[in-house]
Amino acid sequence: MGLCLHDFAIEPCSFHLNCVHGCPDYLRRKGNVQERHYLLQLKAQTEQALKVARQQEQAPSLAPAWVEHHETTLLGIQPALAIDDDMDVTDGELLSLMRPVLGLILRNYSFHYPRPTVRCP
Repeated sequence: MGLCLHDFAIEPCSFHLNCVHGCPDYLRRKGNVQERHYLLQLKAQTEQALKVARQQEQAPSLAPAWVEHHETTLLGIQPALAIDDDMDVTDGELLSLMRPVLGLILRNYSFHYPRPTVRCP
């Protein structure tokens, strides 16, 4: 799905490892086939879960909260996938969806080993 800059030694993940919900520590590498594959799988699973939640929405339950959660996840997946279609970005560049300044810095910095290895699930 991408890379995570979060320091788990300091605090737990406030996004509950759902990086596409606006996490400022989430980075996406353009052209990474594995990241894109995972995002597409997450999108398909979330669309299915949203369909089920919408079917249950009429019942007085927690369904409205789940509908909102799944819709927010899908809204976050869109820009993560769109990075691969951005012609202004070179394959292999790391971009932050929530930190435009960090994204600009990362676009102009080429990583040398050791590369960041912490991955968001």
